[in-house]
Amino acid sequence: MTIKTGDRMLLDGPYGQDLHLYRYETVILTAKGMGIVSVLPMALHLAARKAYDDSVRSQSKLDEDSTARAQRQDKWVADQLKALQELDPRGVILLV
Repeated sequence: MTIKTGDRMLLDGPYGQDLHLYRYETVILTAKGMGIVSVLPMALHLAARKAYDDSVRSQSKLDEDSTARAQRQDKWVADQLKALQELDPRGVILLV
């Protein structure tokens, strides 16, 4: 079947099914008149799921940034301690 410009189409349903819409990158919901009653809960669920996913990604990014920062600080401290040890080869000033 080929759809051409000007053809009419009827979209109906699905009713009462969990379509797992959050799995899709793009979701288009359409409704007319009272049809908004069935579309609105899906739109609200998608918005809430996106907000949740964004907050999880944001927290994960913060955790990664904190870990990377701590690793850089540890390396910097280790480098500084090594430089101090080289200045004090007999270990009189700095004991590690």
